[in-house]
Amino acid sequence: MLPNRPGPDDPLSGEDLDLRLGVPGPCVAEKDGMDEQARVTQVAVSTALHCIECRQEWTDPHERWRMYSTLDEEPEVGLFCPACAAFEFDA
Repeated sequence: MLPNRPGPDDPLSGEDLDLRLGVPGPCVAEKDGMDEQARVTQVAVSTALHCIECRQEWTDPHERWRMYSTLDEEPEVGLFCPACAAFEFDA
């Protein structure tokens, strides 16, 4: 005889869902190691966007700047003001 299982239209509890997905028990996504690493890692945050050629800061949101990326395994990204982008990339 089969164990008492919920039908296809019955709501599933966490344990029932784990059994249907083949998981032996509930898993917790948060780990102590993640919290420790977050405390150790420091991230530099910059809110200023500037042209990599002339160092002009992008302050006008209506001005159309261009961003280019290299095709390397770890791509590098560069932001160019309209004048520098035209000088560097337009024919």
